[in-house]
Amino acid sequence: MNFALRSLSSRSSTVAELKRKLEARAEDPAEIPGILARLEESRLLNDERFAESYAHGRRDLRLFGPQRVRRELAQRQIPKAVAEASLKEAFGAVDEVALALAHLERKIRVPDPATHFKDPKNLQSAFRKLVYAGFSPGAASKALKKFSSHASELEDFDPTIDDA
Repeated sequence: MNFALRSLSSRSSTVAELKRKLEARAEDPAEIPGILARLEESRLLNDERFAESYAHGRRDLRLFGPQRVRRELAQRQIPKAVAEASLKEAFGAVDEVALALAHLERKIRVPDPATHFKDPKNLQSAFRKLVYAGFSPGAASKALKKFSSHASELEDFDPTIDDA
């Protein structure tokens, strides 16, 4: 129990993450379900709160889109219903195109974006980066339209294929 409390005091974890940590260190694995249950009862371990906080943080601090956050919550073994509820709450009222544009402006720092995106490779690269950051292909191309009239052609572009 002491290890679980120390672990949670330094960084919040999901139930699955803490269970994995405890399994690696427990002298008696039979005690793990009881420890997890006590932590959940005392509200020190809560997947809903974790998912909501995580989704807001990734949206506000890292400017990630909903698809990326969904993937990361799945990797952290958050139940799908909990993840979807937190995504709906975090991204429900957010303009995905505006968020994609903010992400793009933060990540691609060039003196003249219009000139930079005249090169199709730069445009495709930015599109791939936006899709990887969790934005839908439609939102990514709409964000890039601010800088290039050729961005509408990207909606049919497959970001998983490298044209190099």
